[in-house]
Amino acid sequence: MEQRTRIENNPQALREFLGGLPKQAHLVIEAGYHWQPFYEVVEQLDLAVSLAQPLKVKLIAEARIKTDAPGAATLAHLLRLNYLPIAYINPREVRDLREILRHRARLVKTQTMVKNRIHALLAKNGIRHQFSDLFGKAGRRFMKGLHLRPCYEPALQQLLALLGTLQMLIEDVTEVIEKEAKATPEARLLATIPGVGYYSALFIPAEIGDINRFPNGKKLCSWAGLVPSTDSSGGRTYHGHPLTHSGP
Repeated sequence: MEQRTRIENNPQALREFLGGLPKQAHLVIEAGYHWQPFYEVVEQLDLAVSLAQPLKVKLIAEARIKTDAPGAATLAHLLRLNYLPIAYINPREVRDLREILRHRARLVKTQTMVKNRIHALLAKNGIRHQFSDLFGKAGRRFMKGLHLRPCYEPALQQLLALLGTLQMLIEDVTEVIEKEAKATPEARLLATIPGVGYYSALFIPAEIGDINRFPNGKKLCSWAGLVPSTDSSGGRTYHGHPLTHSGP
């Protein structure tokens, strides 16, 4: 018998609702923007839960169940029929580590954006320099000594201040990552490979998760986006760039 219930979107209301379910209940969550808070509440209650891949759910639902856009009932039907495409979820400690690593990556990306903005501002004012590293000590002294028009001067100084703050934040989180890497046997081993630093040594196993879920190296490379894409049509074969993996 199908029952529908609307739950207020907050952890306490969710705990109260889930607490009334039988222990043998199996929950399904569609991977989306807010899947993680819901999943972690269920995880704490030690209930069975599966994370469904949205695109594959839609394709299978259209082919097998012939319904409209997938909803809660569709997910339940797919689970019951064993058609549910399940996404892999790392353990909590690995997810937490990935958040730290991805936070550093975002900070570095923001730092690059700020540097590009500074380069553009200097170019707009026709300023050239001979520094191999404009953002080294000598380059910073050079930029701080510049006297630009009033519409540009505050922007340059604020961008330099923002860059300094970002560098401090990156140094702080890098220190945390290096400490964690030194305490992780797998990361220490990977760090012995030339060109692999502590960040990469920790990032690689954190993103892969349980490597045993891949039957062979080819599957792992394909998942990681290291295998060029191939498209055959009309007797012709086209090879494209590898796809970059992004997942929970």
